[in-house]
Amino acid sequence: MKTLKTLTLLFISLFITNNAFCADGLIIDQSGNVGIGRNRPTDRLDIQSAGPNTYPIKIRRENGSLMFFFSETSRGDSNFYMRDSTSTNKVKLSSNGHTYLTGGNVGIGTLSPRSVLEVVDNVSDYSKGTKINIVNEATPNWYNGDVSAGIDFYKESTLNAYMRVIHTRSGGPHSYEDAGLVFGTAHGNSQAVDRLVITHRGSVGIGNVSPAYKLDVSGNAQVITLLETSDARLKKDIKTLGNTLGKISQLRGVSYRWNEEIEKEPIVDEMLEAETLKTDLIEKMPAPALIGRTRIGLLAQEVEEIFPEVVYTDDMGMKSIAYTHLIGPLIEAVKDLKFENETLRADIETNRQEIQALKALVSK
Repeated sequence: MKTLKTLTLLFISLFITNNAFCADGLIIDQSGNVGIGRNRPTDRLDIQSAGPNTYPIKIRRENGSLMFFFSETSRGDSNFYMRDSTSTNKVKLSSNGHTYLTGGNVGIGTLSPRSVLEVVDNVSDYSKGTKINIVNEATPNWYNGDVSAGIDFYKESTLNAYMRVIHTRSGGPHSYEDAGLVFGTAHGNSQAVDRLVITHRGSVGIGNVSPAYKLDVSGNAQVITLLETSDARLKKDIKTLGNTLGKISQLRGVSYRWNEEIEKEPIVDEMLEAETLKTDLIEKMPAPALIGRTRIGLLAQEVEEIFPEVVYTDDMGMKSIAYTHLIGPLIEAVKDLKFENETLRADIETNRQEIQALKALVSK
């Protein structure tokens, strides 16, 4: 009876009196706009929430279970939910940013995603931007190592791997901030740690988070062939090395093991703060598994006094030797030895012939 009365009033208001129809919170104005909880709807369908912890819209299946619904929380957040046939929330979109999708794969640009997230873009115009952008729009406290964006991978509650954008300060409080990338992995059930770093200058550190060179590896590296640029057309002021044998003879070959006690030793340097230098020294140390092995080589400080051209010093005062650059002096030293050896052999041959001649005279 109530439904018949409502329909009758609706017919009279719309087709006879041309006035707005109102019944039990439903309004249809003369423009055809429908308002639910709204006295003056401004759109074709204008719904006003009844207040916090209410559901302005619910769409149900034939059996009465919810398919979609909107809600308003006590904090004023707006939420949209999608449920499956078991009344489990599978999709949530929230104005507070807490959004999720559970189960199944998500495809962007594809109707048949094969992974949890698959992005397909057949447009070759790269000026339209990258396929995926991960951006932190918040203003961070810019300090060395500040993470502004990235992707973390977890196994249960353990951080297994990550890829992050790291910012470093390049001056005063209002200076330009540089950005680099850091990649971390975990061994076993341990927490992930930094393994590879790409700095804002393009330097790559493997096992070293503060690379001082384009490629800075803390540990062993194996290659099939290591090439160094050496085209004569790229060089000038070319001179043959001299006095190399004397210099090579001054070098001291040593055996050594890496100093794992460096963290306990005092560091004194006039140019650098002790703690800063100690931190850099520790970062340059090889992996623990490589420390105990006895090695052979040279000491950079000693070599620098004889061949300063083959010793490099980074911004933190750490010294390294370009061992392959000693090949030139070694070649010239071998040539000097060869010349001395040939001279001695010639002298010996001359002496031998003179002795033979003297013997011949004596025997007569």
